[in-house]
Amino acid sequence: QVQGPAAIATIQDLKTRLKATLDAAQEMPVYVTRGGEPVAAIVSVELMEILQEALEDRYLGQSASERLQAIQGGEEELLDEEDFWAQADAIMTARR
Repeated sequence: QVQGPAAIATIQDLKTRLKATLDAAQEMPVYVTRGGEPVAAIVSVELMEILQEALEDRYLGQSASERLQAIQGGEEELLDEEDFWAQADAIMTARR
């Protein structure tokens, strides 16, 4: 389901109007449909970077919350800042 300001393009539109579709994607997401159903989205590089950063922030927040619960429950010990960031960097690198 398409939400918020967006454009819609069919696969045929992509075949005949690729440049215009890519231009539109610089302003708002373009949902690509097949048989009337959304199957993909085209977004600007800027928006993609924002989305990736938001996902990473969400993942790190979730990891921090789980770790805090484990520390409070006595299951794990508190890490110093250097060890924490080393582990966080390793996790994010592994996810890419």
